[in-house]
Amino acid sequence: MKENENTTAQTYREQAKVTIIAFLVELPNLIAIAISALMSSTLIVWIDFLDSFCNLTRDGIISYISIKLQANLKYKYNYGIAKVEALSSMCCDFIMIVGVCCVFLCSIYQLFNPEQPSSTLIYVLIIKIINIIFDSVVLSKQAKVRKIENNSVTQANYEGCLKNLYFDASVLITTLLCYLLRDNPISSYISPIVCIVIATVLIYKAIKRVSVNIFELTDRTLSEDNQFKIIKILNRHFDQYEKLISIDSHKLGNKIHIDLALDFKDDEQYRNIAKLSSELSEELKDEIEDCEIAIVLGQEKQ
Repeated sequence: MKENENTTAQTYREQAKVTIIAFLVELPNLIAIAISALMSSTLIVWIDFLDSFCNLTRDGIISYISIKLQANLKYKYNYGIAKVEALSSMCCDFIMIVGVCCVFLCSIYQLFNPEQPSSTLIYVLIIKIINIIFDSVVLSKQAKVRKIENNSVTQANYEGCLKNLYFDASVLITTLLCYLLRDNPISSYISPIVCIVIATVLIYKAIKRVSVNIFELTDRTLSEDNQFKIIKILNRHFDQYEKLISIDSHKLGNKIHIDLALDFKDDEQYRNIAKLSSELSEELKDEIEDCEIAIVLGQEKQ
């Protein structure tokens, strides 16, 4: 991690790298799937095209948000960021819900209007194998980003990457069955049935994440007990700083963010300030679980 950079800024720097690469790879994949869908006229392939379009949109949104959210995070936590994270996550989930609902309706329609799959599905199989390899790599990288900090955006993208892997694997298996049984009437029902199952699971998970993000949008101050712990720890070290400028604390999800702005004497040595910062951070984290501490010297974090 860069010096004086907090965890959130590092998270979004790494998140931007992952989603930009995913966006650049998804673009040619979308074109390839569109061509395959036109050639095969199979529902599962058209659904794959819709899913790829939603992925491209999500990667674009998260890439843009990740780049923007790196600003104003170098020295202390931006308390408006959780709302941006929650809204961004909800936007991605709404895109997914709309797409999946279309998939669900199309699948029901095809159950009553079955079509025999085309032999051109062999090209889709090749694309899906490549997609699954790429999905596994991106999921691994996204899991590492989520370990740095698990917020609404990183969690939503992790769920999206996991969904991509499961979906592409389902498309691969379904397409293979449709191709092998293309001369059998039962093959007409495989694709819509699998799609209905996948769509139901995805809608449930997306709605569940939206409800969590709505909760995130609610402002919550710290309990009196936790506020008292902060004051108590600061009082233990009252002789090590000149003045307490401000205490900014807020609870976002299950995580507590605390910014302490302290003033020191003009001739105070840096090693003493660094020592105090370390002691305060350690004591606060011992007293308050799941907290992120930022010690601010005047207007600049040390």
